[in-house]
Amino acid sequence: AQINAAGLGDMIIPAGHRDDIPGVLAGADVFVLSTKGEVSSIATLEAFAAGVPVVVSDIPAFDEMLIDGQEGLRVAPGDPAALADAINMLLDGQSLVAKLTANARQRLQQYELSTMTQRFDRILRAISR
Repeated sequence: AQINAAGLGDMIIPAGHRDDIPGVLAGADVFVLSTKGEVSSIATLEAFAAGVPVVVSDIPAFDEMLIDGQEGLRVAPGDPAALADAINMLLDGQSLVAKLTANARQRLQQYELSTMTQRFDRILRAISR
């Protein structure tokens, strides 16, 4: 109701549960996760994998995942003007998008199953001594 009241019904569609996220992301121009609290974001990693440029809140949850201007853009939470500016930068800047998505795909490698398995193995070995 709030989306429609704001006149955004043709731009924002609350989709609910989806089983086709890679396809949905592939059709997106920008992935935005504007939040004041997050622990870890699999959705952001999925956007990386889909090659979609990313804008996230500048909160600690994203410190290891992306560096502002390298793998994506970070904006202060609760700052709609900064969020709009970041989205517009991505919509207008194909060279920036190419740089961010290439770097994001590289960053994604550290979250591959084999890498994560090795990390957990090292942790388990260290604590079991």
